[in-house]
Amino acid sequence: MSDIKSYISNQKNIIQHDDFFGRRLDIALCFDHGFIMPAGVAIYSIIENNKDIDLHFHLLISGVSEYDLLPFLELKQPNVSITAYHINNNFDINPETLILGIPLSTCLRFLIPDVVNKGISKILYLDCDIICHGSLSELIDINLEGEIAG
Repeated sequence: MSDIKSYISNQKNIIQHDDFFGRRLDIALCFDHGFIMPAGVAIYSIIENNKDIDLHFHLLISGVSEYDLLPFLELKQPNVSITAYHINNNFDINPETLILGIPLSTCLRFLIPDVVNKGISKILYLDCDIICHGSLSELIDINLEGEIAG
């Protein structure tokens, strides 16, 4: 890969919250225009079931406009931050490696470690087609030092 910053056309804090409670979970989701609504539903379900921890959502997005992101403003809560990373057309995957019509947005997850803030030591990647039915707080305390998680 070349310079990772050349893949980001815009980074924007959709919801900024600076008064952290102390326990924080960083969550990454990657999607394109076709998965805006499922991503919003997934985020809403996580927020509703995790009001006792700080949540910072990192959205790696492709082909999503600023207008498309307006509904995410309705997710504002005292414990929620959302940052969008607009990935541009400089990010390219060898078409020989994309099988079964998998969209390029599926590969955005590979950029997470290089795109998000280097001060983040642990981030949870979630697909956008999930519904959260309970607390994720126990994930904050899991020690993954020296472990491969997948």
